[in-house]
Amino acid sequence: MHFHTRATREVSTIDQSTGQVFEHHNLVILSRYEIVEHDQYLHEYAPRRATTKVTAQPEEREAREISWERPILHAKVQLPNNMVVD
Repeated sequence: MHFHTRATREVSTIDQSTGQVFEHHNLVILSRYEIVEHDQYLHEYAPRRATTKVTAQPEEREAREISWERPILHAKVQLPNNMVVD
């Protein structure tokens, strides 16, 4: 069975602080059909939030920025009938 893969650095999940692939929980898309387009989204549509722990002892005075650990990995796949699944 032949699979088209897009598991390169540009579409696999990358640790923003190190620029390296995560050791665990990397997202990969495998398809028996051609992947014609791909992208990943981390905070393009929703900005990072800042928060404080309301139950912290001692109380947190400054908000810390929080982020999702992994981006959303998106691909468009072309089926044998030339239909593209988005």
